[in-house]
Amino acid sequence: MAAVSGADLAGHEVVEGAARRGVPAVFEPPAGGLPDYDDEDAWAGRSVDGEWLAALLTSGADGNVRLNGSGRRLTIRGARILGGLDLDGAHLPYGIELAGCQLGEHRVLLRDARTRTVLLGGLHCGGIDADRAHIAGALMLQGARVTGSVRLVDARVDASVECDGACFDAPGGTALDADRAHIAGSLVLRRGFAATGGILLQATTIGGALDASGAQLDNPGGLALSAGGLEVSGPVRLGDGLRAAGGIELFGARIGRALVCSAGRFENAGGDALRLDGAAVGGSVIFRRSVVIGRVRLVNVDVGGDLACGGARFENLANGALSMSRATIGGHVYLDDGFVADGEV
Repeated sequence: MAAVSGADLAGHEVVEGAARRGVPAVFEPPAGGLPDYDDEDAWAGRSVDGEWLAALLTSGADGNVRLNGSGRRLTIRGARILGGLDLDGAHLPYGIELAGCQLGEHRVLLRDARTRTVLLGGLHCGGIDADRAHIAGALMLQGARVTGSVRLVDARVDASVECDGACFDAPGGTALDADRAHIAGSLVLRRGFAATGGILLQATTIGGALDASGAQLDNPGGLALSAGGLEVSGPVRLGDGLRAAGGIELFGARIGRALVCSAGRFENAGGDALRLDGAAVGGSVIFRRSVVIGRVRLVNVDVGGDLACGGARFENLANGALSMSRATIGGHVYLDDGFVADGEV
C-alpha cells in the first residue's frame, strides 16, 4: 500500500479498522454542510489518501476487507479523499459506498472496472469516469455535486442509475455521457437534478424508464439532450416542471410506452426545441400545458396512442411551430383546451 502520512493516519486507522470489522467507516460531518476540499482544519482526522484507499479496496478482494451488512459493500461516510480514487480495471466482488465524501477537483475512475452496486450519494468531485465498467447492481448518485463530466460510455449497469437531486456542472461541454450504455433498470434524473452542459444518450438501452421529471437541463445554443437511437422499454418522462435550455433530440428513438412532456418548458429559439424524426412511441405523446419556444418536429414518427397538446403553447415563427409530415398517429390528435401555435402547423 501507499505510504501513510502522519496527517492522514487517523483517517486511515478509522477506515481500515472498520473494513476489517465489516462495519461502515463513519466520520461525523461538521455543521453547515460538506467543507471545502482545502479546509485543512475541518478535515483534520477525516482525510484518506486516494492511492492508499484504492490499494485497500483491491487488496480486499484477497480477503483483507470484510463486508458490512447484507448489501456486501465497503462503506465510507463523510471523509475527504485526497488525490481522487483510481479503480480503473479493478475487479471488486463487493459494492462501494462513498457517501457525503469530498474529492474537490479530483475524479472517481472506474474505467473497465467490475464491481457490485456503487453508492456515491452526496459526493463532491471533479468527475466520474466509468466508461466500459460493469456494475452488477445499481449506480446511485443522489445529491452528488460533480464539477465536470459523468461518463458511462459503453458501460453496463445491471439495475438503475439514480441521480435525483444531483448537479453535474460542465458548462460548454458534456455533463453526462452514457452513449451506448446498457442500463437494465431506469435512468432517473428527477427531484432537483440539474445539468449544465449536454446529456448524451446516443444508442443507449434502458430497460425501465427514462425519468427527468422536474429536471433543469441547461445547454443553450446546443443540445440539452441528444438521444438518437435511444431504446427505452418503459416511458420517457420530460415534464412536471422540467426546464430545458437547448434542443432535445430523440431522432430514431424507440420508446416502449408514453413520451410525457406535460407542464414543461422547452426553449431553443429559432431551432428545433424537440426533434423526434423517425421515432416510434408505443403509447401517447403528451405535451399538455407545456411551453415550447422553437419547433416541435414529429416527422415520420409512429405513435401508438394519442398526440395530446391540450393547453400547450408552441412558439416558432421562423420555420414553423409544429411539423408532423408523414406521421402515423394511432389514436387522436388533440390541439384543444386553449392550445396556441405561434407559427405554422
